[in-house]
Amino acid sequence: MLIDFLHRRIQQKFRRRQIRSRYLKLPTCSLHYYTNEAEFEKNVLFLHGLGTSSSTWIHVLPHLARKHNVFALDFPGFGFSRITSGKPTFTIQELCETVEAFVVKTVRLPFILVGHSLGGWIAAEYAIRHQADIARLVLMNPAGIHHAGVEETGKLFAIRNLRELYSLLNRLWWKYPWYFKPFAPAILADLRRRRVPELIETIAKGDFLNDRLKGRSIPVDLVWGKNDSVISAGVVELLKWALPQLRVRFIEKCGHVPQLERPRSVKAFLDEILEERDDDEGGRGEIS
Repeated sequence: MLIDFLHRRIQQKFRRRQIRSRYLKLPTCSLHYYTNEAEFEKNVLFLHGLGTSSSTWIHVLPHLARKHNVFALDFPGFGFSRITSGKPTFTIQELCETVEAFVVKTVRLPFILVGHSLGGWIAAEYAIRHQADIARLVLMNPAGIHHAGVEETGKLFAIRNLRELYSLLNRLWWKYPWYFKPFAPAILADLRRRRVPELIETIAKGDFLNDRLKGRSIPVDLVWGKNDSVISAGVVELLKWALPQLRVRFIEKCGHVPQLERPRSVKAFLDEILEERDDDEGGRGEIS
């Protein structure tokens, strides 16, 4: 399939930067991940969003791999990871359990955890369960915060035809790249193959993070594409309410996928975050 071909091309690009594909066999899945297998001081784990894979970090991973140990996994059923339990998809809780098993076998503690969208949801869930493991949590336009209209967000991914797919893609990006449009039929087929609507149907109200985040002392940075029309901007205020020490960094002219739409800004923010500048603690940055 075309999407698999694109993943292979990205895999080759990573390999040229000394970032290798590795697999971890778990009882329920064969888990694929990328890593530079280096011996730097800091370890950074990346979790991708719904309907995509570790390929989403194509612009970010090679940059950070020059100074840090990096890991980017494919959730079961996405990218090169395979579900071997016979289930059509994993629940939110099972995805978190998969990350727990991966960390135990692969990542040195403590580590920086970076999650985008669904990956931000799983990252925050992991941090709630294992606060001592996390040196810093970085959320990029995260899902998982219950707010007015959140049910409509889930419906956006229940794609039935190309018209609905184009509507979703135009909402994901501030300006959806014209050169991606020929890939739309392949994207539609891939979303169906990955059972994305089925995963959404498994989500229960108890999976949302609002109450469980309240009062946590985890160091958290929020990177927010300011023109996100998939997840409500009200999520920013809800996170600030739950996490008073939250540092917020806005990116102007950017939608739901900052790592693809504004990679330079994302790399600059991650560099700043990983340098742990104390003078920026509690501040909010905005970039255009």
